[in-house]
Amino acid sequence: MFNVADAESGGSFAGFQDSLRPISVVIIIFVLLLCVFVIYNLTNLNIGERHREIATLGVLGYRKGEILGYVYREIMMMAAAGALFGIGLGCLLLRAVFGYLEFGSLADVKWYSYIVSFLLILCFTCITDLLLSRKILSIDMTSSLKSVD
Repeated sequence: MFNVADAESGGSFAGFQDSLRPISVVIIIFVLLLCVFVIYNLTNLNIGERHREIATLGVLGYRKGEILGYVYREIMMMAAAGALFGIGLGCLLLRAVFGYLEFGSLADVKWYSYIVSFLLILCFTCITDLLLSRKILSIDMTSSLKSVD
């Protein structure tokens, strides 16, 4: 059991925090994989629903880079907004977890963790966008514009 005297001397409290480290690494890896999966699926759905719009841009003479930039900007803005919203909700959840466990506080989380989280989300969004660029550029303008919704 947690003992204040042990915590002050670095006893079982430090051992308990050290035992959480491997668990934290596994959770972070799964969160990153979930991030890629969610971003990939949402971007894929977004592209699928906007075939006609993307095809129209091609017909109007937009170059490949301009079409990709148009789609990517929207996805990046949604990812950034989702990351900020998610970090805020994560702080509330973390506060509840610390309260339930009766140790630790939000102040124990390093300030750079928030920045790294935000940047990782944007990085994985960029990677996902690059993976889907071929799908965006392979949209057939003629058949997309002929189809009836």
